Amino acid sequence: MGKITSKVTAKIEDILEEDINPSTKEKQISQMMTRVATDSSDSCIVYTGMAEIGAETSEAVWKITRYDESVDEVAKFVDNGEFTQIWDNHEALVYE
Repeated sequence: MGKITSKVTAKIEDILEEDINPSTKEKQISQMMTRVATDSSDSCIVYTGMAEIGAETSEAVWKITRYDESVDEVAKFVDNGEFTQIWDNHEALVYE
């Protein structure tokens, strides 16, 4: 799990840097929380979710990515990386 965790951590850092709106400087890293989960049927697939601190997993305020370690693919986003998803649905979502 260490290899997956280190790659996911690097992906999270890259994604967080992109989340800052250049015109308003919103979505500062210190205001975000992150969830990480492996797929229930494939341990090579890792999901990361980011939302503002205090967000519920059932709220549609999450930016969710999917990373498949078995093919070393680039993390894929749901809804073009917008903060509009529900973390509880992370395995059922369509990733682009």
